[in-house]
Amino acid sequence: ERTDMLTEAGKWRLDLASPHQVYKLASGERVPGVTTINGVWEKMALRGWYADMERASVVAWAEAAFLKGPTSATELGRILRGMLPEKDGKPVWAADVKKDRAADIGTVTHARCEAFVKGPYDLDESGLTPDLLRDSMPGFLRFQTLWVESGYTLIHSELQMVSERMRCGGTADIVARAPSGLLVLMDLKTSKASKWWPYPETLSQVAAYAAMYEEVSTNRIDRIVVERIGKAENDPGQSYRVSEAQRKAGLRKFVLAREAYNLDKELKP
Repeated sequence: ERTDMLTEAGKWRLDLASPHQVYKLASGERVPGVTTINGVWEKMALRGWYADMERASVVAWAEAAFLKGPTSATELGRILRGMLPEKDGKPVWAADVKKDRAADIGTVTHARCEAFVKGPYDLDESGLTPDLLRDSMPGFLRFQTLWVESGYTLIHSELQMVSERMRCGGTADIVARAPSGLLVLMDLKTSKASKWWPYPETLSQVAAYAAMYEEVSTNRIDRIVVERIGKAENDPGQSYRVSEAQRKAGLRKFVLAREAYNLDKELKP
């Protein structure tokens, strides 16, 4: 339990500037997380999304530069180049900025959900910007409704695990007991609606989490559900129950990703 995050007022504190979770084997050796390992697979859809984000941003910057009243194409180009964001002499990509903001909204939404299911805690809002607090609320309210209606009993929230067998770590959003008695692993996603959702890497991720939980607890995960709670107010969300066939295929894909991750490290000069 992450009791170190609780304030004296009994609120759940979140530090967006804190470093990523570090996973270590019993020997003390540091190992990668499930999300890092799954990163070996190229996500083709992201390539187009990155291009779209950069194109839209360049158009917006060009329109803003034009409003400054340049008298020639050369001056317009000079103004535009001065507006393009850089850090340490390197370009800051618009897609990375948007992705980081989406990640922050997702992190705050998850923190709200964690505080709720572990109640009677509430989220400590100090240090969080008003827009993050506002934009994290719709997804949280959707989760709150589905949790109450499900009748689940919480067993673990934000459970940090390390697999000695697969030599990796991971954090499960929720492990709960259903009214039927089944043990359920629930993963929360704040991504937007898509006809391709849930993505293959999502199913691989949750299959790995289930395998890790069974290794560290010796308890069988009977059901895996992925809840896309989204971020927008008008997003109805999506619930997906992972089939046994998908669970097996997802775990197999993760094992292959783990092997590819190791080979990539060996191939480095």
